[in-house]
Amino acid sequence: MYSKETSTRLSGKRVIVVMDGSPAARQALMWALKHVVEKLDTLTLLNVLPKSLSSRSYPELELEDELPEVLKQHYETASKLALLMKDLCSECMPEVQVETLIVAGDKGPTIVAQASKLEASILVLGHKKPGKIWRMLGWKTDGHVKYCIQNCKCLTLAVRKKSRGVGGYLINSKRLKNFWLLA
Repeated sequence: MYSKETSTRLSGKRVIVVMDGSPAARQALMWALKHVVEKLDTLTLLNVLPKSLSSRSYPELELEDELPEVLKQHYETASKLALLMKDLCSECMPEVQVETLIVAGDKGPTIVAQASKLEASILVLGHKKPGKIWRMLGWKTDGHVKYCIQNCKCLTLAVRKKSRGVGGYLINSKRLKNFWLLA
């Protein structure tokens, strides 16, 4: 685990939104702020760096100061994103407690482990539609989203914004597949 900002939880539920800098993640955050998060809830912005960026991949390096420059740049980028999104959340809903958490590991299992560890009530992930070439070739994207939906003990929602002309959101969970929420 790289960094964590925490404080005591007053009451309410814990909502975790997975942030990776993609437009889909930002749309999921905005959807969660509008439809899921309420006063006195705790919102955790989770950013998962690839496992290869972990100091565990470099056992001879024990201090963060010794991490290679590339790793520091990835961490700094993730930290800036976390602070930017935290400020956005604080502006939208000042009564909600916002935390940031940056961890390294395999995306799906790490997200599920953190949701369990933090005792999340709801996990929200951004989900993007694969491009035309990816669909034509039959390649799968966002495997971590399906993994989280199937393996997480809390309510897990994958959110995808519909096309510009139609509007609304497609919501996926264990029970709902491509549920269209017109909001």
